[in-house]
Amino acid sequence: METNLANYISGGYYISKYVDRPPYAAADLLPEKILSLSSCICEFIPDSWALSWAGDSGEARQKSAAFFGLSSEEFEQISAWTTAHFDNEVGWPNVCFDLQTARLLRQQFIALNEPIVIFGVGLNKSLQKRFCDYAKPPEQKEGFAPNGETGLYHAINLISALPENGEVLGFEPASYGYLLECSWLCNGLEKEIHEKLGVRPNEHGYIDDFETALKCVSHISLDEVGAEPGLWLPWLIIKYD
Repeated sequence: METNLANYISGGYYISKYVDRPPYAAADLLPEKILSLSSCICEFIPDSWALSWAGDSGEARQKSAAFFGLSSEEFEQISAWTTAHFDNEVGWPNVCFDLQTARLLRQQFIALNEPIVIFGVGLNKSLQKRFCDYAKPPEQKEGFAPNGETGLYHAINLISALPENGEVLGFEPASYGYLLECSWLCNGLEKEIHEKLGVRPNEHGYIDDFETALKCVSHISLDEVGAEPGLWLPWLIIKYD
């Protein structure tokens, strides 16, 4: 699959792990292990659980830390780092603004034997205005705290190029509400797309080319499909060593 990265803007970098294919997903269409932008499917590091001021419960923090094999000491270290670097190197809730930051986090705080994946996200330049118009924080109201930018919105507005030394995996249709929330894999839309459009996911569980992915999100956005609300767009997924 050939994709010209010059046509894409970086939506930041994410640290996660492959997870087992959900039981509701189509075994004949998707691989046994999947990687997704959606926090409904995958865990991310860092995330709100690594921010000292966020409202995650102690139990939720411990669960997420354990998923990445973090000891109590390692969790305290990464929490301190994430909190100190929030809004500069990392954004709400789980975005690293550059690849170097993601690699630093992986190397400095996570055991090397953990099967960690760093992946970048790209948005086609033709969709930048559409996304930014939708994701722009609302105007501040008098007497209320200002509305902050999400990390993805900030990353897109940096207009950064994606490094060429990654493995392009394909496009994941995903819905942006306040955050990147639901993937097409969250509620079995890969079956809908295959039946109605004849599109089959590639070996990674994504869509191979942009034009096909664009047709898929247009179909997913139809009211009669009943997909999760939000702005559905195709996001390019690139895995980095």
